[in-house]
Amino acid sequence: EQFLFASALHLGEKVATVALMVTALLLGYGLYALVLVNALVGTLVLVIEYVFIRRKTSVRANFTERDSGIYKDIFSFTSWSTVTLVAQRFVLNITPSLLGMLAGSASIALFSVGMVIEGYVWTIASALGFLFLPKVSRMISRDDRGAIADLFVRIGRIQLYIVGLIVTSFFILGREFMHLWVGEAFNDSYYIALLLVVPSLVTLTQDIGNTTLIAENKVKYRAYASMIVATISMTLSPLLIPMYGPIGAAVAICIGNTVGLVLYMNVIYHRVLRLDVFGFFRACHLKLLPGLVLYTALGWGIQQLFPATNLFGLAVKGIGFVLLYTAIMWLLAFDDSEKGLIRQVFAQVKIRILSTHHTS
Repeated sequence: EQFLFASALHLGEKVATVALMVTALLLGYGLYALVLVNALVGTLVLVIEYVFIRRKTSVRANFTERDSGIYKDIFSFTSWSTVTLVAQRFVLNITPSLLGMLAGSASIALFSVGMVIEGYVWTIASALGFLFLPKVSRMISRDDRGAIADLFVRIGRIQLYIVGLIVTSFFILGREFMHLWVGEAFNDSYYIALLLVVPSLVTLTQDIGNTTLIAENKVKYRAYASMIVATISMTLSPLLIPMYGPIGAAVAICIGNTVGLVLYMNVIYHRVLRLDVFGFFRACHLKLLPGLVLYTALGWGIQQLFPATNLFGLAVKGIGFVLLYTAIMWLLAFDDSEKGLIRQVFAQVKIRILSTHHTS
């Protein structure tokens, strides 16, 4: 579970790829140079990962072993994972084409800005899920469903704190942010982004459920969900886009995500994985709801009284909102273990600062 090294390596991969591509463009090289940079950096990362695995772990590849069961499992996993990716990319790639045909090219730009915001939310909030795959795998090997259910709730609450802050803050500040960032012409992007991120209040808080599907090699259910999303989105989009433009496309995707990733997947978590979904929503969303509502109401009032005139002012106000959110959640939502975790983090930071000061 060397997640720090893996995360740092892949972050370095992205930074190096962008830096080398920019350098290649500045030096006047063309498309082939960009492809070459991407291939070389990717290959280098694979070599570093291989060397690290050889030196730091006991894992070894056995190229002489022939186990038809493993081949069958690998084929099943990769096939269904491919279906999932194709269904997801289908929605993302076809929607702009539909907008161009049915609502004009300007609507594509409005929708794209909303998609960028949704992508940032997903990147930030989904960072925890994959870290627990080894732990969930060990729990499954022991058939410890109680421990998985407990982890489902604990990590779900942490992710809901993060997603709740992002979604409610964007609801409060998003219109102003869009105006200052891209101008009045992109006001509809605010509503598009909201429609795209609202289902994440559920979907991004249930990463442990998705991780459990992976650990049990039941990813076909996630593929079914993605196909449901694609079918509903692509059926409703041509009907809604002529009347409502890019907002209609966002409504179609929101309905698809709600049916496929919220309703259907929770049925799978309950019936297939035997997780207590109702207990999850009671412990997570119901317990955090008063704090989220209070923060949204106070934040909305503050926003009406103190509008920002530039991005710096918006950033300062945003920091104040984060502090307000933390205080409200500390009083109304955090349980004793979560408060202890935060105290422990601050204590470790304090020790590091003191040790650094003492050394210098």
